Amino acid sequence: MGVQRRSVLRLGICLAGLGCAGCSNRDACNAEIACFSFEHDGYDDNPDILTIEHTGGDNLPANEVYITNVAVDYREDQIETVGWHEYDDESDQDDGIAGKSVQVPIAFPDVVKVLWRHNDDERVIGETRAFR
Repeated sequence: MGVQRRSVLRLGICLAGLGCAGCSNRDACNAEIACFSFEHDGYDDNPDILTIEHTGGDNLPANEVYITNVAVDYREDQIETVGWHEYDDESDQDDGIAGKSVQVPIAFPDVVKVLWRHNDDERVIGETRAFR
């Protein structure tokens, strides 16, 4: 194999590696508050399920964390912002969410956001568009 051909192959391998690195879904993380991962499972005749996991940062109380665009009534197209504690059967609303996950039904939103509501302030601390 000639030197020129090897150079082209190396360049192709590097570009493929860079392309694959961009394939992973890394959602923005506001590490000064909390980090989340998102996993989407799609279904044909039922709402899709989005699993949201707290992966780092502050151990926020469940009653201060909210999730947007949740399909609370899929058949009636009723979409709401709900509290984390409403979908976490293992914790009380005052318990921290560190390392915990919730599964919420979604119905074709553009984005799902995780909000932190504290002292009359609301901040987006996570979001995903991975299902689009």
